[in-house]
Amino acid sequence: MFVSDPQSQYLLSLPPGKRTNAVLQLLLDPVVFGYWLFGEPRHKGVEIADTLMLCDDAALLFEAKTRTKPARDDASWIRSKLSEAIGQVNERARMLKDGRVSELRNRWRGVLTWDPSAVKWYYGVVVMNHQSKPYDPLELAAEAYKASKIPVQVFSLLDLAELLRVVNTAVDFLVYYSLRWAYIKRFKTFVHKEFDTYRGVLSYWDELAPHASSRLPSKKEMLDARDFQVRMTRALLKTNDAAAEDYRALAESFLLDIAIGSLVQKARKDGSGKRVGSAQHRSIIEIVAALAELCRRRRAFYARLWREAAQESRKAGQDAWRSRHSAQRRRSYVFGAFRGGDEGREHELVTRAIVAMARNGTTSCAAVGADAKRIEATFEWCVAMARGEPAPDLRDGEILVPKVAYVGVPPGIASST
Repeated sequence: MFVSDPQSQYLLSLPPGKRTNAVLQLLLDPVVFGYWLFGEPRHKGVEIADTLMLCDDAALLFEAKTRTKPARDDASWIRSKLSEAIGQVNERARMLKDGRVSELRNRWRGVLTWDPSAVKWYYGVVVMNHQSKPYDPLELAAEAYKASKIPVQVFSLLDLAELLRVVNTAVDFLVYYSLRWAYIKRFKTFVHKEFDTYRGVLSYWDELAPHASSRLPSKKEMLDARDFQVRMTRALLKTNDAAAEDYRALAESFLLDIAIGSLVQKARKDGSGKRVGSAQHRSIIEIVAALAELCRRRRAFYARLWREAAQESRKAGQDAWRSRHSAQRRRSYVFGAFRGGDEGREHELVTRAIVAMARNGTTSCAAVGADAKRIEATFEWCVAMARGEPAPDLRDGEILVPKVAYVGVPPGIASST
């Protein structure tokens, strides 16, 4: 997370509790590209969460607690605040489940009409911003955990910030959350020692995965997923054993991050100044949703196909295409590399998407295309960034500027109005 000087000044001007909430939103925003993150959402004057994050059919309610005045009795304050936070996320989850909330709003999405039937899973995340000795929250707040109707996990703010360096897509965070929930039922975990927990989850990944998924993954799937996460951890932390291929895979996944990020835009304002969105904006939300739901591993996979298309296009002097599909999501993905020029590309992307859907038997398709030269130049810039090496500024003709199209059933859990 990069914090600009104006952001730093703004954060320092806030009271401690509000500052924690603002930092939490800054940490989570890149994970969901803003569209599915709602900071301090309210309904009829009642705050639903300090931060609400939506991902597919899951809602994560974040509740932050900040200690402003250190005292001798750490355990008493921690127990009190943990119990309070666990109760709060349970009550707010009931509000959402019962349909007592009609809509949510943020500057990126505009208005999102809440549909409780589309959300299957509710998870609580308590974020503690305080200094103390490491402690096991399940022991310290045993009664509150016993009464909880939803899973609730506890992180310190610093631990969460460090974790999001290596678990940095919404899907990957949900997977880690589920694996961690299975892990803490077998092993003690401590707030302020998340790196130890993370290493433990990686070590027992194949044993935890069957208990963390509604679909029983194969042994190979589990080990492949764990091995990729280990590789990304090496590259993201720039450890001595990080290999060149690790950095290239990370850079490939960043290439798709950049493509997604370039599409994100605020909803338009109505006459009163509220952001409400538009028909054109909804189409942007659909394509961002279809791409942002991809985990880090799938982003690297699809971006590698995109790079292959770019190399083929540069070599042959003509457009090149790659396509794959997800049977589970019933969604096709099309990636195009163009020999140059943007005219008529959106129409061609739509046509390619329709053909891919017919061929693959899917109900939707996300199609992305860009100039082959821009794809390759931006990727090489991503490699330098991943390795922590100086990277020259990209010239205007080298910056990735994707064209996109989305055809079929809209992704996401609720509709915009």
